[in-house]
Amino acid sequence: MSTSSTETTVPAASTAAPPEDPSLIGLLRTTDHKRIGRMFMVTAMFFGLLGVVLDLVVRTELTNETDRVLLGVGSFGQMFALSHEMLVLLFGVPFFLGAAIYLIPLQVGAGNCVFPRGAAGAFWTWSLSSLILLGAYAGDGGPYGANGDSVDLYVVALGAVLVSLLWAAVIVATTAFTLRSPGLFLDSVPPFTWASMVTAVILVVSLPVMIANLLFSYVDLRYGEIYLQGAGGLWAQLDWLYRAPQIFLFAVPALGVVAEVLPSLAHRHIRHRRMLNAAIGSFALFGFGAWAQVNITQGEQLTDGASGLLLVLFLAGALVTVLAVLGLTVGVGSTARPSALLSPSGLAALGVALLAMVGSAVAFLGALLDWIESNGWLDISPDAPLRLTTWNYSVFAAFAYGTLVLGAMAAVMWWTPKVWGREVRSVPGRMAAIGTTLGVLTMIVGAALSGILTGQPDFTFSDPDFTDVYGSLLQGNGADIYSAVVLVGLLVVAFSVVMAGLGLFQGLAVRERPGPNPWNAVSPEWELPSPPPPGVPAELPELNSGTPILDEESDTKALEVSA
Repeated sequence: MSTSSTETTVPAASTAAPPEDPSLIGLLRTTDHKRIGRMFMVTAMFFGLLGVVLDLVVRTELTNETDRVLLGVGSFGQMFALSHEMLVLLFGVPFFLGAAIYLIPLQVGAGNCVFPRGAAGAFWTWSLSSLILLGAYAGDGGPYGANGDSVDLYVVALGAVLVSLLWAAVIVATTAFTLRSPGLFLDSVPPFTWASMVTAVILVVSLPVMIANLLFSYVDLRYGEIYLQGAGGLWAQLDWLYRAPQIFLFAVPALGVVAEVLPSLAHRHIRHRRMLNAAIGSFALFGFGAWAQVNITQGEQLTDGASGLLLVLFLAGALVTVLAVLGLTVGVGSTARPSALLSPSGLAALGVALLAMVGSAVAFLGALLDWIESNGWLDISPDAPLRLTTWNYSVFAAFAYGTLVLGAMAAVMWWTPKVWGREVRSVPGRMAAIGTTLGVLTMIVGAALSGILTGQPDFTFSDPDFTDVYGSLLQGNGADIYSAVVLVGLLVVAFSVVMAGLGLFQGLAVRERPGPNPWNAVSPEWELPSPPPPGVPAELPELNSGTPILDEESDTKALEVSA
């Protein structure tokens, strides 16, 4: 994924934005990538908090093996689906797209993102569609909804959410490709820019598949209910977006944050930079999961035979590439001072690295066990097949919470001085990073043991009659104990999210501003004021490297030695 020295770029001045209206009305017509990025990130954080609350309700519901706790049969299915959509499509993906819209122009020496009005349009389309999506659920829509009109509204709203995210992904990728400084080649951009770019490219390939599924579902639900047999069959069309391997893709920007934070804390270059770029790109490719749809492979056959072996190989490749990414970044970061690694951003980055590795390993081992059982080489009991059990939620917890939530914490802790001109308070920040890491590890262990030791099926695909599925989830085999372990871990994560918010608000309330580069970071955005002025910064650096600050220091030392 490198480029030759003959490539050209569009001059940054061609996208110069007009002066910004500082009023609230200006938000509606802004063309400043920084304001648009902030709007994406802040709105996504509110949706993420709601997603954690919904998931707490779902996990509480699974702690009783004999009866329902809080929800009815249909409500459980709807809440399960909505919590997944909240954490991925309303929080994780838009947060990191917003961070990319804010940071990539600053990291590549551009005056703005491409199509700035399109970026603003993507935000407003996404936010309004998200609210309509919530309204559809409130009207008994969504998967397992009983109101046909609300189910139709849900399909349309979810499609609009996906189109707006696709729109934003195109803008992110195009900005990275075309608006770099003339001397900055693609294989030299900062790691977050590279990770965001490859994520956006795979999103452009993946999201249209999900949109096509929704179009098919809308036609079937609206004009016959022949294939899906009602809203109960919707989730089988959608769940692949929240399972391995597709869930890997959403971790790629968080790996970019790790590759930004840890080497900067050590104040060192990343060795074998092209190898790092190749590993991040390969991990993103292994995160393409549109082919691994349960509805296409007819349920449990996804883990059988050739398709099961392909899934195992895909997940093995993802595990190898994520280990390569972490080896190249954590190895450099380990040379940093202990006080730097124990900072909130350092702890959060280390937590993301650990959980990405554990989540990839669990995904590979779970798929391998599923494939072995499909060949008749392993069976827990005749009544408790292992295939597609709750190890799927174990992987979801590792990536939705361990890379999306904790990765967003790491990004906020690192770039808050650049985005808002303040610092996250250190004590609640450290508590949030450590608590989220421990909580997610607890969730991973509880969900994995539930699948391996009890064969508890995951809510992955089902007969349209959800009553039978709910009964199988509560089959009296001790799975409720492990579900309680998952709930305890999630409660720790929820507390940590509150602590992270407290640290951010406390930091924003402090009048003192940090310097332009409080972390002694090395990437280009830290050469600008913190935060950069509205509109186009007065002076944009001419770049030929993704680490200009470190390069300048090296040149100065070389001159001193030669003198």
